[in-house]
Amino acid sequence: MPGILGIVQPGMRPEVETRLVQNMLEPLIHFPWYRCTKEHWQGATLGIVSLGTLTRTPRCLISEDERYLLAFEGELYNTAELQQELGPAGIQNNSAEAQAAVVLRAMRRWGTEALDRFNGLFQIAFWDAHEQELIVSCDRGGLRPIYFSHGREKFAFAPEVKALLALPWISREIDAYGILSFLRHGLPLGHHTFFQEVQLLPPGSFAVFRRGQLQIRRYWQMNFQEKSPFGEKEMQQRFTETWMQAVREQSEGDFRFGLLLSGGVNSRALLSALVAQEKPAFTFTMGKPGCKDAEIARQLAETALSESLQPDRAERNRSRPGACGVPHRRHVQLLPRQCAALVAEPGGDGEFGL
Repeated sequence: MPGILGIVQPGMRPEVETRLVQNMLEPLIHFPWYRCTKEHWQGATLGIVSLGTLTRTPRCLISEDERYLLAFEGELYNTAELQQELGPAGIQNNSAEAQAAVVLRAMRRWGTEALDRFNGLFQIAFWDAHEQELIVSCDRGGLRPIYFSHGREKFAFAPEVKALLALPWISREIDAYGILSFLRHGLPLGHHTFFQEVQLLPPGSFAVFRRGQLQIRRYWQMNFQEKSPFGEKEMQQRFTETWMQAVREQSEGDFRFGLLLSGGVNSRALLSALVAQEKPAFTFTMGKPGCKDAEIARQLAETALSESLQPDRAERNRSRPGACGVPHRRHVQLLPRQCAALVAEPGGDGEFGL
């Protein structure tokens, strides 16, 4: 999984720390086209792994005064608003470099209060060389997870557990509670993992590691209400407005979108929202040629006047019979040539109660 990683260990030689981060990077390179980078700066070594298909080679940012080091991976949907609030400086667009620069400026100005201003899916590591303080944070929903290990004035983090297990000081002693909760609920609950010395950073939280001390705090928490103050019609209207706003914010730009289109409600809703905002989309339908799901998707694409790629009967024998979610070889080959961003919503039918 793409993400950020790093080590802070006072007294460790830079070349040793850099080599350990390289050992952490290697288990994260799942395909040859992945791109990665690492940077050591005055007591900390940070790294980034990206998909490398539609993005440039990632890089960590060092502030102009050489005090701060930033590793950012993900996407912000309110970059323009933040740029306006922070004032003109550097690249003024929505590229990955511009987003990282905005995050660096925001963290310098507002500190951890900036985290609640970020709207997106992201992982952030912000190192203050003067204070010898590291801040690590993930997005509100924890969709870009961060795992960490802390002990004996050492702190390490990564987007996957196996990257941390590449470090010699992290034990593989089993966390019984994590395994039992996985067997019962389908995932380890809370901060638990399968290993006692590896924990998950809670969603909407940030970790502060300073001079051997670790603190974890929340910057956002979902507000659950037993009784809604809105009526049914108003809730429907508010949902529609929120849905359209989310799609609009996440589809800004003048590039072409790709949409994994099936017969389900989730991809239908995404297609209708893109069409309503006059965003051209190239639809991809995967699975067994002629199945009902694929036929509904074909009709939807025709109704929306969207170019589409349907299942190829020549690929039928390469798919699991009856599957409508198995990617075909030519879909994967054509994706980078047909669109610059892929829109998908796994499990959306369940979210809509179907």
